[in-house]
Amino acid sequence: MYTLEALFFPGKIVLVDDDKDFLKSVSHHLKEIFQIETFSDPKQALNYIIENQKKLENLNLSAFAFDEDQDTTETRLDLTKIQDFSRDSNKNNVIMLILSDYDMKKMNGIELFEQISSTSVMRILLTGKADLKLALDAFNRGLVDKFLIKDTEKMLDEIIMNIKACQKSFFEKLSYPILSHLNIPIDSLLNRNDFSFHFMEFVKNNDIKEYYLIDTTGSFLLKTKTGDIKYFICMLDRQFDDYLSYAASRADQKILDGLKNRTHAPVFRCTEDYKLPIALWDKITYPFEKGDGYYFCITEK
Repeated sequence: MYTLEALFFPGKIVLVDDDKDFLKSVSHHLKEIFQIETFSDPKQALNYIIENQKKLENLNLSAFAFDEDQDTTETRLDLTKIQDFSRDSNKNNVIMLILSDYDMKKMNGIELFEQISSTSVMRILLTGKADLKLALDAFNRGLVDKFLIKDTEKMLDEIIMNIKACQKSFFEKLSYPILSHLNIPIDSLLNRNDFSFHFMEFVKNNDIKEYYLIDTTGSFLLKTKTGDIKYFICMLDRQFDDYLSYAASRADQKILDGLKNRTHAPVFRCTEDYKLPIALWDKITYPFEKGDGYYFCITEK
């Protein structure tokens, strides 16, 4: 099981509750963190969810098609298509989670979830203590991913925590077809919990709202809240050695020294970079910092 998803973007969260005051209060707090759509009528919510599900089905994940790099031992993802995918605003309208109250007059929360049980949308049910047995039964039937007691002292904190957990699960499922078709090496950083922690700390501390895998080592294209593109590039010792061997007789000594000392390396962020002759690698060479068994650098587009 890989420790990081192949991609992450905001997406939409739908809140459904016929108690309009409760709906307004909860959505007010959640809008500070998530992209929220609210419905007080569960039937209207159902129509919206069914229609929106087509956007997920039409989501073009072919951006992550890959091929073998003939010059190195690496599997290379299609960076140009991934960059285009990151700019596609349609993906941010995809519903990833529905948070619904159970006790509603026109249609209760479990009935709502029964209507969308075949979709990949995550589902959280809010319920009172009297309806816990019904919620547990719905969970055992696979209709509910999580259920929470409504109107508890820490309800809002629990909602936020569980939404984030469901987001991760949603993108794990979305990432599975991508990662399963990639030839992920055993020493990939995607297999390491410590690297995952390092990467997610960087995401949290640098206002990153989206990320997309761009190689099998563990490098990512990042998008900030202001729309700026950055690259989190990772390399292993064997990759430095591969570049050093490949460039040995054609690169400037400064490039070779950087590769040998693990302090600098070329960073290939687009198709044009891969076409550069070795003699011009200085144009795409960046300093790397040392991590725990790997090296990384942050570059901007």
